[in-house]
Formats: sequence, structure tokens, C-alpha cells
Amino acid sequence: MYLNGKLNTGVSGRKKILLSISLTFLTYFFICYHSENKKYEIINEIFNDLDMHPSRIWHSAKVIDYDNKILNHFSFFDKLSIYTQIGVQHTNAFLNSGDEIIPGKITYKDRKGKIHSPEIVSVQSKETKEVIGNRTIIHAAKCHYIISMPLISSDNKTAIMQIDEYCEGGSGSIYILEKIDGKWKVVEEILQWIS
Repeated sequence: MYLNGKLNTGVSGRKKILLSISLTFLTYFFICYHSENKKYEIINEIFNDLDMHPSRIWHSAKVIDYDNKILNHFSFFDKLSIYTQIGVQHTNAFLNSGDEIIPGKITYKDRKGKIHSPEIVSVQSKETKEVIGNRTIIHAAKCHYIISMPLISSDNKTAIMQIDEYCEGGSGSIYILEKIDGKWKVVEEILQWIS
């Protein structure tokens, strides 16, 4: 519609722009969305490929403490996906929802090929329980871990994960991992803290 010889898009023009941006974001989100099962699958692959055998994992997933240089490993398109995933992590942390590690979802194989699932704990304890068949075996707990859910590239070949390890002392690092020849490899480890 023309008003005084000029095109007047008014409110409907702004609505179209907002709708276009919203549709673009939603389309992008659904293309880059990684299901919870996919994230657990990648955690399991990472633990197996890196030969990590955590016996105890803290029940709440950690929000990754990142800085922008970490994102240099990602393309522009993947950076948008990572920022979206970070936003979801922060929203879940703020709302206290969606941040619980689900027991039995994380598994790893020992050197003999036996599948284990770490105990998911909500309090620090000096012992850990392992259920084998009808028996519960109690071991002395040496360490427990706090992990983040991975931030994953759209092609599922690059991931960022923070792992904090609490033993006698403790440390926390952000791992940038790439899937090379079918196996996850650490391409960069960024120490966040140590005690």
C-alpha cells in the first residue's frame, strides 16, 4: 500500500520479517537438533574410544564453561548450532529441567569387553555400588566425575565436552573432540581448573 507516494509496509511488513526470522530459526533448529539419545550415544562412543571408565558420575549435567576461541574448530553454520545448544543448556540450568543424567544411559566396555554403567550419584560418598545380576558389590570409590552433555556439530563429527574429575584433588577440562576414522580423538584439551 502506498501512502503519500511511498511504500508503507507498516506493521504487516514487520510481522513478515519477524515471521521469516522465526521460521529460519526453527528450520535451522530442527536441522541441527540432536536428540537426548544421540547425545548419550556420543558420550558412550567418547568414553569407549578414549578408554575412559568412570565408576561414578554426578547426577546433574554441567553447563560448559566456554570461551569463543573454543568455537574456532567449527564452521559458521556449526557455530550457530553450538550457540543454540549452549542456549538450551543455560535455559535448562536456569529452569532446573533437563539436566539430570539418566541412570543406565551411559555405558562403556572394559578391556575384556564387558559393558558397565557408572553409578549416578547425588552425594559424595567413599563407596560405589555395582549391580551384577542379583548381587550388589560395594567398592571403595576413588573418583567421581561431573560431565556436560556434549555440544555437537551438525555432521556429528566434532564435539565439545567438559569433564571435571574429583579424586584426591581434582581438575576440570574442556575437550574438543573429532571423529577421525570412526573413532573419537581429543584434538584440544583446555584446562579450566585444578586443585
